[in-house]
Amino acid sequence: EDGPDRRGLDIALLYDVDRVQIIDYEIQQGCTSLVDGLGPDGNHVVMHPENEFTCDVDGDGELDGNRLFSRPPMVVHLRVCLASCQEEPVENSGAYSDSIEMWMLVNHWKSKSEDTNDIKYTSARRDRQSQYIVSLVEEVLASRPNANIIVLGDLNDYLDSDPVLNLSAHNLSNLLEKVEKPSRYTYIYQGVSQVLDHVLVRLEQGLVPLDIIPTHINSDFSIAYKSMNDTAHRSSDHDPVLVQFVFNGHLIFMPLIYNYR
Repeated sequence: EDGPDRRGLDIALLYDVDRVQIIDYEIQQGCTSLVDGLGPDGNHVVMHPENEFTCDVDGDGELDGNRLFSRPPMVVHLRVCLASCQEEPVENSGAYSDSIEMWMLVNHWKSKSEDTNDIKYTSARRDRQSQYIVSLVEEVLASRPNANIIVLGDLNDYLDSDPVLNLSAHNLSNLLEKVEKPSRYTYIYQGVSQVLDHVLVRLEQGLVPLDIIPTHINSDFSIAYKSMNDTAHRSSDHDPVLVQFVFNGHLIFMPLIYNYR
């Protein structure tokens, strides 16, 4: 769905229609009292910031805040089919015998483009965006305590940043932390490799992440590749992250007892 981003960037989720069934989805937009000149309602002059009033922060009917996201997150409730989504639900239950339900929160947070070496002008907005995503996760868990949740996307901040750590502090495990350091990057800025793209999970029902692979088809290649039509290299400035999951419906615990003599 079209969002308010000035460059026309929007959030999307691409999926295999034979293996995934969309149950419901919704674009979410937050409201903030932050005056930083950023977001869709800012003047983008961070040293003299202004933000128009476009939304109601406290719910009193008066416009007193501005929209939090230029690219509002998408919350998708879906069913992943282990075989095919063409099967019928189990009789009299409405449930499916061979599938897993999950919620995916797809993100693209504020970039660091207005930051300087001395002042991180953009950090406060990403911090508010992180808090908002946590509230969406809590909303899902309030009705589905055992929900499988995946929060993913271009968060435009580092593994040890406050906005990303805020997600980790709320029972979400960041899979990029499991990647070996030589490969742990999705973006290179002025020769420095960084993790800006994240996959955080809260998984139940025997769903286990097996492999987490930042696929370096973009950041490792020169910008000259953008003009080449016969390669996928440098099709973006960020690298995609490939995650392979396995499903074990019956978890087995094996106690190992050693008897030393």
